[in-house]
Amino acid sequence: MGGVDVVVAATGAGGAGAGGGGAGLLSPHAARALLATRAKGADQATNRLTDRRHASRTSNSVEPLRGDGRVATLAVVRAQAGSVRPSSIWVFTVVLLVFIVFAEQVSDAFAAHPVLSAAATVFSGIFVQAVPFVALGVLVSALIAAFFPGDGLRRLLPRGEKARVLASGLAGVGLPACECASAPIASRLLASGAGRGAAIAFLLAAPAINPVVIAATLVAFPDRPQMALARFCASLLVAWLVGLAFLRRASDQDPLPEPAHEAGHAHGGGSRLDRFLAAAKADLLSSGSFLVLGAGFAALAHVLIPPAWLAALGGNLLSSVAAMTVLAVVLSVCSEADAFVAASFTALPSTAQLVFLVVSPMVDLKLVGMHVGMFGARLALRLDAVVLAVAVAVATTGGLLVFGAGR
Repeated sequence: MGGVDVVVAATGAGGAGAGGGGAGLLSPHAARALLATRAKGADQATNRLTDRRHASRTSNSVEPLRGDGRVATLAVVRAQAGSVRPSSIWVFTVVLLVFIVFAEQVSDAFAAHPVLSAAATVFSGIFVQAVPFVALGVLVSALIAAFFPGDGLRRLLPRGEKARVLASGLAGVGLPACECASAPIASRLLASGAGRGAAIAFLLAAPAINPVVIAATLVAFPDRPQMALARFCASLLVAWLVGLAFLRRASDQDPLPEPAHEAGHAHGGGSRLDRFLAAAKADLLSSGSFLVLGAGFAALAHVLIPPAWLAALGGNLLSSVAAMTVLAVVLSVCSEADAFVAASFTALPSTAQLVFLVVSPMVDLKLVGMHVGMFGARLALRLDAVVLAVAVAVATTGGLLVFGAGR
């Protein structure tokens, strides 16, 4: 039927037709040429979509592409289903189940060896006391990751740079987050233009002065409630001082990668439930592993270090402060559990324990790597050195004022 014209609905070009008028009828040859052109355009759009898909793996946005009057829409699916390896979860679960099932046999084995029994007693005491606060901290942290983006926090801050630093430090009270969760929030603060000083103040204060951590400190030191107050005041003062010292508006010199850590906590795309579950899973494994490490080290220290050594260490304020500072950096215990680790060193002065509580949420081995990712290696190392010096000085001074030169 060669004499029959082919009718083409030209949706993109506004109904181009022969002679500029009428019904928009095209000859078969012209129609095939038009369809070939559009097919080529569609292939190019598909290639652009593929490139964008690879460049936006951490995004859940829907990206529209417009060409030749058509709108091609592609939902870019986030490729991070395995951000937290299932093997880690299974190992953690299997080990926990083994201890539960064979609890009696394990208890008998420890009872036959006094040293192991003492270590197990110290470990279980620290672990059992700390677990509820770790779980609560993980819950709050995951809720923040799901419902409270960093730019929302920035809009609540005052305009003045110094006032913004002070407000960001205090925001840790109403927006509690562990060390891991506070890093991406601080990174988004920095990226949104809140300023480097404000981001640093929040980064340091949030894991140290939030209600979960203060409650855990009160439970860990029932005979010294002033320890919680001293920790709150000293930590907030350190955050303010360091934030003001690094006060400068965010600029192109401030590297703002949110990648590794941000992806690990799944603060990006996806539904709120997905972000909540992913953040809770990552934080629980991270906090739980460091809690086990800290409790295990404290238990070993109690059975392996002779009491005479601890007594001699506790008799000298400088050596005890230095020892607890090193422990705080090396152990990398989560802030919800560090009070129980510090309280287990009963032979050391309260001032040294306070130094541990102030330093631990601000500078440790895992945080150094996170700070390098946020600020770059040079600035991060300078920041951590300043934080460590200011934290030790403020905590030691505060401890002497609150507890005196003795206990």
